[in-house]
Amino acid sequence: MPGLASGAAQTTLPWSWYSERELLRQEQKRDVDEICLHELAVETWGPLVFVSPAPDARPLVETLGRLPELVADGGVDLDRLRFRHRSESELACNWKIAIENYLECYHCPVAHPGFSAVVDISPEAYRLETHDGSSSQFGPLRPGLEEGEVPEGSPTGSGR
Repeated sequence: MPGLASGAAQTTLPWSWYSERELLRQEQKRDVDEICLHELAVETWGPLVFVSPAPDARPLVETLGRLPELVADGGVDLDRLRFRHRSESELACNWKIAIENYLECYHCPVAHPGFSAVVDISPEAYRLETHDGSSSQFGPLRPGLEEGEVPEGSPTGSGR
């Protein structure tokens, strides 16, 4: 236990423990390994916390692969991210079907007209890259947007 001096006991009834990983239960002495919680692998990337039930999980930096580079190249500062919203839903389908929905943009003109007004989603321009354990989607801004033009129907403005 961090901060405890060797041999000095702390008591939280009905348990007392020592810093040497000894655990006492009132009349009965037991080893910590018999009753402790399982160890977890925990790492962070910016404000994000990743937990694996496998204590010998491969390092997060290996799991993330190129993702930190892609995020940084996209101008995202992870340390400035703040929690805004969480939504949950259950889908009555195989998870592979749900994921496939996010790996194509044929539905974008109808389902996401604001996004489609800003990003060129044509098959020639929009691309999907797969990596070990992840995938990335790339689409260039539509012509004129580099100079600050905001098209009608986009989520960023009125189109004026």
